[in-house]
Amino acid sequence: MLPDGAPVVGASGLPGLWINTGHGAAGWAQACGSARAVADLVAGRSPEIDLQALGMRRF
Repeated sequence: MLPDGAPVVGASGLPGLWINTGHGAAGWAQACGSARAVADLVAGRSPEIDLQALGMRRF
């Protein structure tokens, strides 16, 4: 779990490395939706939700 309670989801900054972690107590509920968003990114599609607030740059 991360200090702000939200997970980190998206590109890591390294080619081919994607992040979907830090879901905390709501892990099973959030991780599945986050996995769908990451799968969309990997496939070159736009996720249904805006992931900018969940990126690593917020730290």
